[in-house]
Amino acid sequence: MTDIEDEPWTLEEVKRAVREVIVERDEAILKAVQPSVLERSLDEFRDEMLAKFVRRKDKHPGESSVTDDNYDWAATSLEDLEHHLVSEFVERFPQYRNRFPELNQADITVDAKETEDVDMANLCFADWKARKARIIDAKPEKKP
Repeated sequence: MTDIEDEPWTLEEVKRAVREVIVERDEAILKAVQPSVLERSLDEFRDEMLAKFVRRKDKHPGESSVTDDNYDWAATSLEDLEHHLVSEFVERFPQYRNRFPELNQADITVDAKETEDVDMANLCFADWKARKARIIDAKPEKKP
């Protein structure tokens, strides 16, 4: 193609240049709006975790207040969360069951690894959220 300042472009050169600009623009738009593999994976993971919280709410009405927008995360018992998280860990990795004799073994139910992955992740999220509410998000006079 010739330089635009040197000679007039032919109609074919103009069409080709326009197509190139359009393709570059479209690729830039697609890249800007298409989430990365990590973003898509996190979205999928979020959906799985949220579905688990909602299923628990439906299965145990009144017991799953974390689905309530007014839930007081800062008041959540960290000890209870830690205990529950360890239980979920043992359900996900039953080969380590004997390392946690303080757990009530009758409460340990091992489901499919995919289910236990989400259960364990939900408890990690709940622990993170409760600690964040208590330490980072709390008003200065309420911080530990």
